This record gives sequence, structure tokens and C-alpha cells, in this order.
Amino acid sequence: METQKSRILFFGTAIFTWLTTASICYTLYMIVKDLMMIFNIDAALNIVISNFFYLIIFLILLYYSIKNLNKLSSKKTFFVLIISYFIIQILQFLYSYFFYEYMIENLGLSFSKYYDTVDNLFIKFQFENIIGIIKYLIAALLILYYSKETKLIS
Repeated sequence: METQKSRILFFGTAIFTWLTTASICYTLYMIVKDLMMIFNIDAALNIVISNFFYLIIFLILLYYSIKNLNKLSSKKTFFVLIISYFIIQILQFLYSYFFYEYMIENLGLSFSKYYDTVDNLFIKFQFENIIGIIKYLIAALLILYYSKETKLIS
């Protein structure tokens, strides 16, 4: 019975590690994208840089999490991850609500120009899809590698 509880705790910790990592990365992605928008960086370049930034931060956090998963599997860590996830979600909402209101009021032309340009860029959709595929592929390879290293997979 204790083994089943520890497996469920491990599974829950893994899920909230993934969710929290993705939320942190998305928040940072939004900030980087918006800063480049404020500084009038070309929309296509903005897309490339912000998506690569997301990918690199995601993989670094995921690598750290997988490498330290045995240390992370505890009830305390599980609850910290749940709380962190919801705090990050609230911060994302507040950021979007207040910052975009500020952007529209103070930088309306720059804001509109960026989204008008992005809506017409085919690269945005292709690039974001490719980054997503790369993210999941590398995540799967990391998990497979470390599961073999710790003898979880025979």
C-alpha cells in the first residue's frame, strides 16, 4: 500500500513539475516577447528569439527537474509545486490584464503593428509548431535517458 501511495505522489509531483515548468517558461516567454515589441524588434525576429528562449529555459528546468526527481518526490515538494503553479497562473493573468491594458493605452501603434504583422506571418505558426515538437522530443529523450540510467526501464 505504501508503494502505491509513493507512486501516486511521484506521478503527481511529475505532473506538477511539468505544469509549473511550462508556466514559468510561458511567463518568461510573454515578458521577452513584450519587451521586444516595446523596443520595436522585427516581428519575425521576435517570434524566433522568444520561442528559442522558451525552449532553452524549458529544457534547462526540465533537465534540472529530471536530474533531481528523487530529491523532489516528497509531499512537501508536491504541495510547493501545486501552490507555485497556481501563483504563476495568477501572475500570468495579472500580467496579461494590466500590462496589455498599459500597452494598448501607451503603445497602441506599436502593439497593433506587431499583431497585424504577426497575423500575416506564416513563419509564426510553422516555427511555433516546430519548437513544440522539438520540446517534446528532447523531453522524451531526457526522460528515456535518465530512466535507463536509474534502471527504471529494462
